[in-house]
Amino acid sequence: MKKSYLAICLLSLLFSCTQAGRPHENPAPHTDTTGMTIQKDTLPDADTTATTGQNVQHDSVIYLAFLPDSNSLTARGRLDADHTPVVCYLPVATGSKLTAFLIPANQPANIRFNQLFLPDGSSDGPFGQKLEYQLPQKGIYKLYIGSSLMANDAYSGDFLLRVKVE
Repeated sequence: MKKSYLAICLLSLLFSCTQAGRPHENPAPHTDTTGMTIQKDTLPDADTTATTGQNVQHDSVIYLAFLPDSNSLTARGRLDADHTPVVCYLPVATGSKLTAFLIPANQPANIRFNQLFLPDGSSDGPFGQKLEYQLPQKGIYKLYIGSSLMANDAYSGDFLLRVKVE
């Protein structure tokens, strides 16, 4: 009961902050695999993307973008010791199969795709360092990259993310 009340309070706070800072978005709440209700993120305005860059990590977010006439990309990321996951926003307009690889700077490493959020707000995961997934819809997918908290020695360091949509 306390978790539900806390989740509702956090959702209300996030919703009010989101509405004030981003008036042209239409966020919708959804539930992750831990059962907590979280705020669904959307892509930023073009102005924000131009200043932060694409396929480059800014704080704990990477906005992924394919070059014209390309269906694959590579991005660099970094997991910090505070266990904050890196969230990658992947726009999918064409293609039906996602293949993604995590290549940590230090092998072996406790790093994986923790979750995949679909455009409709549903989610799947956890996965390993390789992710193959049939894409049932077009839209913005979110890849959460982090350490497995069930294993010892959470990973802290650089990684490469390779993504292909075909």
